Amino acid sequence: MGFLKLFMIILFLSTLMSSSAELAVCESTRETGASVIESAEKSVFSAYQAVLEAEQVGANVSNLIGQLNIAGELLAQALILYRTGDLDGAINLSNLCYEMGVAIRAEAHKLRDVTIEAMGQRFRLTVLVSFGFISSIVCVSFFGWRAFERRYHRKILRMRLEVGSNES
Repeated sequence: MGFLKLFMIILFLSTLMSSSAELAVCESTRETGASVIESAEKSVFSAYQAVLEAEQVGANVSNLIGQLNIAGELLAQALILYRTGDLDGAINLSNLCYEMGVAIRAEAHKLRDVTIEAMGQRFRLTVLVSFGFISSIVCVSFFGWRAFERRYHRKILRMRLEVGSNES
């Protein structure tokens, strides 16, 4: 009987320890899930800010906004799964959302830089074309004035002076 009591006590203690270990593992998984979801939220927010910056410089961000909406939907689904207890599903969706946020942010920065460069090129082209037109107007005006001046001088030189008499 002593052996049976000892066996029961050991069995009870091992069951108690394993349930507390499972509880610790479960709590650790919950904390991991919460931190992964938080990272995904930060990633989506930073992607949103990058898309906003790209839009402010005039970039066409309609495609990025669509991707950002998809990332937001994935994040919402991950939060729902986390709250219902499906931690593995929540972690998988959060990781996918995080990766989408990073990709959207990189694309937004690239698009912003391309748009800024295109704006600079358009500005330089506008300055060159304006300089060309202004130079053309100055040249046409100068040569037009010279032609008018020559014609005027020729006309004056052809005139004959007549002296009129004052006979009354």
